[in-house]
Amino acid sequence: MSAALDTADIQGNILKGYKFAHVAHLFGWIDSGNLAQWRRFLKTIAKQVTLAEWKDKPRTTLNVGVSFRGIAKLRPETAPELAKRFEAFAAGMSARASELGDDGDFQRKPWDDRHV
Repeated sequence: MSAALDTADIQGNILKGYKFAHVAHLFGWIDSGNLAQWRRFLKTIAKQVTLAEWKDKPRTTLNVGVSFRGIAKLRPETAPELAKRFEAFAAGMSARASELGDDGDFQRKPWDDRHV
């Protein structure tokens, strides 16, 4: 028996594909010198994140992704439990490249999760 998903706690891009004609991505670097700014920023945009509970496709959306290392910096108290529950997330894509088919011509570039 599987647990029911709480769609109020899942971003819309996870359960429903958007297939927008245009997309923009913003990448940031979380380090010990800017933790307070990142916490404020994420708290500010949290209520604007598009959730999975929508019937009609929204015109625009906002979704947020944070690497395991980013979460560990922002909330170090949660890192050990997250690492136990989500081993693949904690290991990162680089460590799992062969499992993900990301080898050979598709090897990870230097901008991958090792540098977050």
